[in-house]
Amino acid sequence: MFSSIHKFFRYIVISLPPLAHKRLLVVSIGWLSVALAEAIAYTVLSFSILNNLSPFNVLVSATIAVLLTVLVSRQGYLTGVRLAGDLYQGLGTALASAKLSWLNQANRTKVASMAGKSIPQFMSIPAHQLQMFIHSPSLALFLIVSLGWLTEKTVAIWAFGLLFFSFALQWYGQFLLLRVDKNRNQLELLTNQSILNFVEHIELLRTSKGIDGAVQPLKNEWLRQSDSFSRINSIAALATGISLFASVLPTAGLIGYLWFAGVRIETQILAIIVLITRAAAPLEQLATATFSINDIKHLFSEYSQLYYIPSLNEPDNTVVSHTLSTYQTLEDRKKFEITIHQVNHSPILSNINLIIPYQTHLQITGKSGSGKSTLLELILRFDDPKEGYICLGGIRLSEFPYDELVKHIAYVPQEPIIFTGTLAENIRIGKPQATDEEIENVAKQVALTDLIQRSSDGIYYHVGRQGTALSGGERQRVALARAIIKNAPILIIDEGTSALDEDTEVEVVKNINKLNSTVIFVTHRLSDIWKTDKIYDLSNRTI
Repeated sequence: MFSSIHKFFRYIVISLPPLAHKRLLVVSIGWLSVALAEAIAYTVLSFSILNNLSPFNVLVSATIAVLLTVLVSRQGYLTGVRLAGDLYQGLGTALASAKLSWLNQANRTKVASMAGKSIPQFMSIPAHQLQMFIHSPSLALFLIVSLGWLTEKTVAIWAFGLLFFSFALQWYGQFLLLRVDKNRNQLELLTNQSILNFVEHIELLRTSKGIDGAVQPLKNEWLRQSDSFSRINSIAALATGISLFASVLPTAGLIGYLWFAGVRIETQILAIIVLITRAAAPLEQLATATFSINDIKHLFSEYSQLYYIPSLNEPDNTVVSHTLSTYQTLEDRKKFEITIHQVNHSPILSNINLIIPYQTHLQITGKSGSGKSTLLELILRFDDPKEGYICLGGIRLSEFPYDELVKHIAYVPQEPIIFTGTLAENIRIGKPQATDEEIENVAKQVALTDLIQRSSDGIYYHVGRQGTALSGGERQRVALARAIIKNAPILIIDEGTSALDEDTEVEVVKNINKLNSTVIFVTHRLSDIWKTDKIYDLSNRTI
C-alpha cells in the first residue's frame, strides 16, 4: 500500500508543472485534515460511549468533520478544474516553442488524445485519488492511535495487524477479480471473432464441409469457452468470498481477541467496534485503487513526454542592431538574402550550400524523398540543422526570436490548413488588420472570385467545419491568399498548387510571378509557367 502511494506522489512530482504541485499540496493537506477531524469525531464518540457522556460533544465534532469534508471535497473538484487548466496551459506553452518538425501525424495524434481525453481524467485526482491515497490510510492510522489511547497498546497493535492482513486479502481478492475480468474479456473477444469468421466465410465452409461440418468448429469453440467461463466463475466466486472475509476480519478478529483477553464490558467492546469498523471500511476501495496506479503512471508519463517535447532555443536578447524589422525601403529589403552554408540534416540533407538573393524566384527540385520539404522547413526554422547554418540578412535564424522571424516569411504547405469560420477570417490570418477590399483583391489574385460570388455573403461565406464546404483546389487557393496578403519579403510554397486545374493554376501562378518577394517553391506540375531565376536540384546539389 505504502509503495503504491509513494509511486503515486512520485509521478505527480516528476510529471506535472510546478503550479500543479502547489494546488495538489493544498488539497492533500485538506484531506489529511479531514482524516484527522473524522478520527477525532469517532474518538469522541467512542469516549462518550465508554463514559456514558452527553452526545453534545459528539454532535459538535461530527459537524466539524462533515463541514470540513464538504469544504475539502468542493475544493477538490475546483482544484481539478484548475489543474486541468494548468495542464492545458503547460501543454500549450510546450507546443508554442516546440520544433514544428516534431509535430508529425503520430505526435499530433498524441497531443489530440492528451487534450481531448487524458487531461480531463486528471481532474479526478484532487477529489478522488488524493482522497483515497491520503484520507483512507491516514484515517486508519489515526483510529489505531485512538484505540491505543482509549484502551491498551496491545489492542492497537492487534488492530493494526488485522487491518494490514485484511488489506492484503482485499488486494489479493481484487487482483483475482481483475484477472478474471481480463480473461473474460479475452474469451468474449475470441467468441466474437469465431462468430464473425463463421459468418464471413459461411459459403466456403458450407460448400466444402457441409452444414454440420461448417458449424462443428464453432461448436467446439463454444464448448471450450463454456468450460473456461465455468472456471472463471469459480475463481470469481473465490475472489468474492475472500473479499467478504477480509471485510469482516478486522472487526471479528478484534472482538475475538477481546473475548479471549477477558474483556466483558459491553460499552468498551462497542467503542472498539466503532473505531475498528470505520478504520476497515475503505480498505476494499483502497486495494482497488492501487491497481489504478499503472493507469495513472501511464497518464503522467504521456503528459511528461509532451510537456518536455523538443523545442527551439530562443535567443536571450533580441537582435537590435541588424533586426530585419528596421528594413523599410526597397533598398533595405534587398538585404533579405538567404544564405545556406554547409547544412547537414541527417538522414536526408547533406552539404547544402546555397545563396538566394532577395526577389529571386527559386525552384527546388529532386527525386521523391530527396528532402525538398525538409529544406523548406529548415528555412522556416521548423527545426535547426544538425550541422551548418542558415542566415537571413546575414543573421543566423537561431539568433532571431521566432515571433520576429515569422513576420518576414509566408508559407503555403502541401496540405492547406483551413479553420472553421468564414472565408475572410481564414484569409485575414495572414494580415489581421486587412480591410474587406484587400481581402477581395487578394481573393481575385488566386481565382476565388467565383467562390465569393457563389453566395450573397461574399467574403463572409462560411467555409464549413475546417473547410469542408471547399474543394481541394479552393482550400489551396485560400492558403495562397492568406500567404500573399501577408506581403512578406519571402514566400515559400510547397506543392501549393497541386490540386488546381491547369487553367486556374496558370492564372494563380501568373499573379505569384508578379510579387516583389523572394519566392521559393516546389512543384511537380507545369513548372514552365513559373518565373524561375534559379533551379536547385537536391539530387545532385547543383544550381
